[in-house]
Order: sequence, then structure tokens, then C-alpha cells
Amino acid sequence: MADQSQAPKLVPSSPFCDPAADIILRSSDNIEFRAHRIVLSLASPVFRDMFSLPQGNTESDEKAAEVQMAETGAVLERMLRFWYPGAEPVVGTLSELRETLELLIQKYDMQSVAELGKQYLRGFLEAEPLKTFAVAAQFGWKDLTLLAARECLKLPLRNSAYTPPNEFDCVSAKVHHALIQYHYRCGEVVRDILKDSCKKMAIGGNGNSFQFWFTEFLQSVEAQHMKTPGAVDDLPLILKAVKGPKSDCSACNNVHEKLPKFLSEWWWPKIKASMAKVPLDL
Repeated sequence: MADQSQAPKLVPSSPFCDPAADIILRSSDNIEFRAHRIVLSLASPVFRDMFSLPQGNTESDEKAAEVQMAETGAVLERMLRFWYPGAEPVVGTLSELRETLELLIQKYDMQSVAELGKQYLRGFLEAEPLKTFAVAAQFGWKDLTLLAARECLKLPLRNSAYTPPNEFDCVSAKVHHALIQYHYRCGEVVRDILKDSCKKMAIGGNGNSFQFWFTEFLQSVEAQHMKTPGAVDDLPLILKAVKGPKSDCSACNNVHEKLPKFLSEWWWPKIKASMAKVPLDL
């Protein structure tokens, strides 16, 4: 009796079923992908060199030559669809994207797919900044590495619970150290700006109750954002702080009007501009 749990065999669809193709790429699990030598040769010097070797066809010159590939059918299809003319890329997870890029760029030397690779990698920037950082660093994409590092500022990287994802196995310890140092230096930027905030706020009133409240507010912000310096525009924290003043304090009541404007027009823009100057030393 047939095994009902066995997955159906992959059947390549257009453009990899073209009967006019002159090369067959056979996957490790025996799936045939029909392609054209000229297209593969122009895209990859590895394929070009491969096709310069005798292909072992003895039956007929008209029969498409075959090349045995090391990749499975699923991996080979994903790799081919990423760049082949007339094919539509299928990118599921960041791990699949990374594997595809490793094959195309590092194994088959298809440097032309780098820009497309960056475009797809940016799609994971907000949801998986740490992994995106590691993959971008792996391929030497400094612009995208810096963008990912800035997204990582929203994460508490400097605590005992932090564990780097598996993607960091493909980059040096120096790259990981650079990220942690960048995170720390951006935290210092937040701390230094907080020190100047009392002067800049300049809310009128003589009551010590306001001074105590605002100092307490700044301390709570510093405690949180020294851990996550990229979250200094955290709205819940700000709203919680604004609700803090007592209604019988005129200076504290005044803060309801001035604090949001202060935060949005001076504090957060200054922090972002200052953190933008912090280098990522890769």
C-alpha cells in the first residue's frame, strides 16, 4: 500500500518545462528543470565554465544535455525562480532567502542578483532586524546592515536573556561585537540628551512637585531606553508619564500642554539626529 503521507513529487512549471530548452538541470532528488545554456552562462561564470566541459551526451546532438546538481528540487526551483527570465521569485522565510542568496552569490557567483536580494531582505527589516543585520553583514551590504542595526536599537540586546539567532554563525565575532557597541553608544546618546532635557523643557512654576515629577519621568525614560535606545518615541511610556502630574499643581497641569510638543518637536528629533551620527564600526 502506498505511503499516503509522502509528499507529491515536484513538477517544474513554466519556464522550466520548455521542450525547446537545450540543458536539463537534474536535482539531487531527480527532478528535471529545463533551461537554456545562454541564459545560465550569461548569469553565472560557474555555469559558463560548467557548460564548457563535455556533457556526456552520446545519443543525439539534438537531445538536451544534462547537468547533475547538488541541490534538491525545491531548493533548485527557488534558486532559479529568483532570477530566471519569465519566472516569478518565491520568497517565504528569511532562512529560505538567505539560503537562496548563498547559492546564487557565493556558490554560483551571480553578483547581479545582489540588488534584488537587498530588496527582498528589506522586507524582513522590521519583523526580524537581528537576522536581517546578520544576513546583510554576511554579504557585505553596509547600507542595509546599518539600517538593520538601527532597527535592533528597539531590542534589549544588552541583557542576560539575549541570544543571537543562528544567522550570526555566518559572520565574525567582530561583527556581533560591533552591533553591541553600536547599541551601547546609542544608549549613551539618549542618556546625554536626557541630562539637557530639564533646561530645555523650561516649564514655569515654583512647585517642587513638578520638578520631582519631571525628574522621575526622565529617570523612567532613561532606565528603559538605555536598554532599548531605539524606542525613545514609545507612545505608551509617554502617555503614562503625562498622566503623572497632580491636578492641584499649576506647573504640573501646564506639562500636559507642553510635554507632548517638547517630545515631538525637540526631544525625539534631536535623539534621532544624534544617533544617526553614531558609526557602526564593522
